[in-house]
Order: sequence, then C-alpha cells, then structure tokens
Amino acid sequence: MMKKLLRTFTCLTLVTLMLVAVLAGCNGGGGADSDTSFTWWIIQGADSSYYARYEDNPAVRYLLSKEYNGNYVDLTFMVPVMGSEQDNFNTLLATGEYADVMVLTMYSGSTVELYQEGIIIDLTEYIDMYMPNYRALLDRDPEAAMYAAHIVDGERKYLHLLVVSDIQPDTWCGYMYRRDWLLNYGTNPFDGSAFLGGFSGTLPDGSPDTDSWTDNIVFPSGGPDPIFISDWEWMMGIFHSAIEAQGISDGYVMSLYYPGYLLTGDLFCAFGGGGPGWYVGPNNQIQYGGASESMRTYLQAMNTWFSRGWIDRAFAERSADMFYRIDDARVRQGKVGIWTGIQSQLGSGLDSGDELTSGMMAYGARQPINDIYGGPGEQGQTPFTMYQMSRVGVGVAISNRAAEKDLETLLTYIDSWYTVEGGLLIECGLSQEQVELMQDEFYMRHGLEDGAYRYIETEQGTMVERTDGIYFDTGTLQQAAAALRMGVGFSPFSMIRHRGAPYFLHSLSEWMAYTSTGFIQFTSLLPNEDARLYARADTQINEFKAQNIPLFIRGQRDPFDDSDWNNFANALERYNPGRVTTVLQNLLNSLTDY
Repeated sequence: MMKKLLRTFTCLTLVTLMLVAVLAGCNGGGGADSDTSFTWWIIQGADSSYYARYEDNPAVRYLLSKEYNGNYVDLTFMVPVMGSEQDNFNTLLATGEYADVMVLTMYSGSTVELYQEGIIIDLTEYIDMYMPNYRALLDRDPEAAMYAAHIVDGERKYLHLLVVSDIQPDTWCGYMYRRDWLLNYGTNPFDGSAFLGGFSGTLPDGSPDTDSWTDNIVFPSGGPDPIFISDWEWMMGIFHSAIEAQGISDGYVMSLYYPGYLLTGDLFCAFGGGGPGWYVGPNNQIQYGGASESMRTYLQAMNTWFSRGWIDRAFAERSADMFYRIDDARVRQGKVGIWTGIQSQLGSGLDSGDELTSGMMAYGARQPINDIYGGPGEQGQTPFTMYQMSRVGVGVAISNRAAEKDLETLLTYIDSWYTVEGGLLIECGLSQEQVELMQDEFYMRHGLEDGAYRYIETEQGTMVERTDGIYFDTGTLQQAAAALRMGVGFSPFSMIRHRGAPYFLHSLSEWMAYTSTGFIQFTSLLPNEDARLYARADTQINEFKAQNIPLFIRGQRDPFDDSDWNNFANALERYNPGRVTTVLQNLLNSLTDY
C-alpha cells in the first residue's frame, strides 16, 4: 500500500516539476539564472532562544555567503517538532512534500526503495563531476567507501552522502555513578579504611571549585574505576546502604531501560561481548544474541540485582522515557546511584544545592566485564557492542525535487562541508577571522568576538580548542554556534582537543575504553525485499522480547530454570531470526568484497 501511495505522489510531483520547469523557461543546468534555492530537512534545529530559524545559524550563513559555480545558494530548512521526527519524515514522504535535501537518520526503511520509487536520485556521476573533496575522502578511507554505496541490481550506486569523522568521536552519553556516595558511604575493600577526598580548591567567592575533585577511592579490582561486574556489585551494595541511610523512600540503586535491555548492547555486552539483537561478531560473522547464552546470563544477573532491590522496581512502566533520560526527575533529585546520562551531568552538573544533591559528583563508567555469572563464554570477554557515535554515518539524500534545479551548484556547496574548514564549522563554529570577516551579529551578541575556537600548538602538532565563551557556557551555545544539525560533511576530530576538568576528561575516556565494532549500522543499505524482511522480523522480535524479558528480570519467570528459559528461546525462534542473520551476512559480504 505504501509503495503504491509513494509511486502515486512521486508521479504527481514529477508532473508538477515539469510544469514548473516549462513556466520558468527551463532554468536548470547551471549559470547565473539557474534555480539555486533548496529546501533541507533536518532532525532538529537550535534552541529557539538563540534563533527561530536554522537559516540564521552563523556557520551555515558563513558558507552560504560564498559563491559556488558562480552562484549563491539559498537554503530553507524544514524542522519537525521535537518528538515527532520520524512521523514527520514519513508523512512528508507519503504526501510528496519532502525536501530537496533530506537527512536520513530518522528513516527506517530501504534507501534503495526510495531510489526505485523515484524519490531520491542516483548521485554516482555527480560525485565524480562536482564533489572532489568527497571523492578524495572515499578514496583514502576504506571504511567510508564501504558504506558510501548501495547495491542496486548488482550495481554499486551512490544514493546518499555520508557523515564521516577522521577518528572515533567521543560519545555524548554513557553510564555514570555517584562518586560522592562511594566517598561518603563506602570503605576501602582491602583494609576497611574510610575513603578521603572531595573538592580541594575554592573559588574567589569562597565556594568549592567543582573542577578540583580528588579522592583515593579504590575498587575491588584494585584500581580507581569500576572494571568488572564484581566492581559494580560492590558499588551497588554501597549505594543501597546510602539510599537507606539518607531515608530516600522513592529512590533506587540503578535505572534500567523499560524493555529490560538496550538494543545497542550497553551492559548486555558485559556477558560475552556481543549484543541482544543482530551484531557483527569475530571475523565479520553476523550473530544473533536474542536467545543466546549471553542473554540468559545477562537476565540471571539482572534477576539477581532486582531481587536484591538494586533495580528500579517500576522500570518496565517507563516506556515514554528516552534511554538517556530514564526517570529523569529522580536522577536530578539525587535519588539514583547508577544511570545513563549525558556529558552535562558529569561532575557537579546535577548539584542543585539541596539536601540530596549538594556536593554531588558523577563519574562516567565504562562497560563492565562479567566475572561472576555464566560460563567461560560469558565471562572475561571484552565488550565490543555498545552505543557509541559512529565514525561513518548515514548522511543526506538528494530528492527528485532538486533534479530540475542547479544540482551542480548544490553539490559544489555540499562538497565544501567535506573540507577541514567545513568540518570545523560543523563541530566548533566560526574562527576569529571568520567572525571578523562576517561581523557576525550572533557571535558579537554572545561575547564570541574571538570565535568559537582557537589554534594551539601541542606535542601532537597544531590543534584547536574551544574558546572560553563556548567552554564555560552551561547551556547549548556550542550547538547554536556550530552547524551540528546539517547531517552531512567531514569532522576533523583528531584536530580538536578537549577542555575540561580532570574528572570530565577521565569520564570521557572511560566511556570510550572499548570500541563498538559489533553494533550494525548498515541496515539502510539492504535491498528492498531484504529490508522488508529485516524490518518485519526486527519489529516482531523486539515486541516479543519487550513483553517477556521484564518477566525474567522481575522474577515472574526464572532465568536459572531450564524449562522457563527453553520456552522463551523456542518461542522467539518462531520468528526465524536466522533468516535475517543470513540476509545481513550476505550484505556485509557484498560491502567488504567491493
């Protein structure tokens, strides 16, 4: 039905475009009179307190101030209401009101089908003609080249333009825990002595310098950070005592996502390394973890933690919460010991000065390694399947609406985002020189006359770091000053040096302690029939697991009981996940054999 609907609207759109072209005197094909006005669908704009339209983003305006192919590009951004991104994207496709350029992150269907329906265009010949920077990037980056093209009837076609980072980007979220609770309620696991630490410095007004935290906390594994599941259990026992000691009646030790697991593999990966769905295992072999020994062992651990009162008893009811904002109110009230949070919550980010948050210090934790539950296959395995920012990501596609416009100018403009200058505009914003050249009102108004970043000399060579006006801002100025929402381009992360307190930089390094090689990010490259098979099976299996896995965690079924577990595994097998495993393996083989 959807295919017929899309075909109908596509035909209507093409007829409309043909009529417009005739009335406009066939103004496509380049030159000063060509149509260089384009619409661009993005997932999210900037905070409306900075500017209402993304057209006013200073980094976007800077590149739009330049000529491309002898023309100036004019962009109008289409931004959905927050929370409706996927519905908005699908609605625009169904009604034929989609944009000239579309960020594809929210599209869950087959990109190949969008092409075969005539909604997006083949960019293969255009890339070689008009995008030398992008072409050079693909030539020097085999991983990007692998994900850049789709296989259509046995032929490689470029149907989208990627987002590519030169190194693995730091993640913006991860597990974090109350370091101050360990300090105040824990004792050294080796000699029973009290821990010492806290804020060692003060600010000019006499208040604690929250960047000066130090402590001598040591975990059972012998180091200052939690490494193993046994470290987590030691920590969770302390948090349980801390909650009781403070009389917190509605708090708990650890939050858990409502299905009982994260499909990205976080925490689950402690019990064998892989994920709870399909993932890339050793030797590029696709595996499925939904009914694996890893899943059973994970559920045995979660069942144990729940029975000890460590897991939020109402976790399965929080189905409206995002995975990084689970029961956000209680987290911000200081009533939770371990949760998935964002960078701004690290350190004293949640210290609101009240009784439960005063002196709060949150540290980031790496994915743990299981050393307690299951057998040799589930213990001692390095995690390799978890949420991280991808180095190579699906970017944008060009729709048929742009086909009768000046594609040469549009693609030449987009190609400028695949330079170091374009990458710094995406990730940081304007330099001091660019601010002076533009006399940018936004930067002036927010005290950024020196730009969003500066060049520094380091042992690694010339790098950039964010200037004080960006670094010390506690809101979303950085996002508003840069072009993070474009969904396309090159990010030179190797050039950008982080600024931050020692605990902050250390937490980021803990989040990136292991590299996620198992999480599958290439399903949008599946051919049509395979994409439908995958989408159908993925939806059905995840619905089944969301209904049944919480039962094991809460003790309504017993993950230690062979009968209960076999009934679950056999029921899941009825959805035939092996068919999808084969489909994904065939796709991965074709991508790596190009």
